[in-house]
Amino acid sequence: ICSGLREVRMQTPTAVEKGSSAVLNCWYELEGANLYTVKWYKGEGEFYRYTPNESPPAKTFSIGNLKVN
Repeated sequence: ICSGLREVRMQTPTAVEKGSSAVLNCWYELEGANLYTVKWYKGEGEFYRYTPNESPPAKTFSIGNLKVN
């Protein structure tokens, strides 16, 4: 679920073979606003966060055997 923006498009694979990699994409239109954060979840667990005003801006969180590059 994406909230806060009107124009949001996501691209995710419908299925990924165990042990394989996948690419997730999210496109959004800021409509003149500043980006606060982008978060990705698997179920209830957050596994990736990008907050441009933090250092470092990208953070990853462990969820099972999910690996983020």
